[in-house]
Amino acid sequence: MDRRGDNLADEWPPLRTITDLALRKWHVRLTCPDCKHVRVMSGAGMWYLFDRKRWPDDIPSARKRFYCSLCRCNRRVKIRPQIDKTHDTPTGPKLPDPSDYDWKKLIARYRS
Repeated sequence: MDRRGDNLADEWPPLRTITDLALRKWHVRLTCPDCKHVRVMSGAGMWYLFDRKRWPDDIPSARKRFYCSLCRCNRRVKIRPQIDKTHDTPTGPKLPDPSDYDWKKLIARYRS
């Protein structure tokens, strides 16, 4: 069965990085494959976190930076979440948003 749209790179332009998601105003949904715990994070806040820590922001590398907090506390195992794009409201503790200066600098860098 062909399920178009499951892959973030299926769109044009493709969404391959956290920066791409943030620039297009998407939020990020992290879903644990084991316990189905869901956390929605701000795309701009996540971009700012990765930018400040100088982490690579491609989707496969970003997935390695997160794990399910419920599985970690209850079962003491790190389960890597599935990453999806969404327009849902962010949940849980809020990530700090970038300053206007940093955000405008990012937009200017990718303006075509």
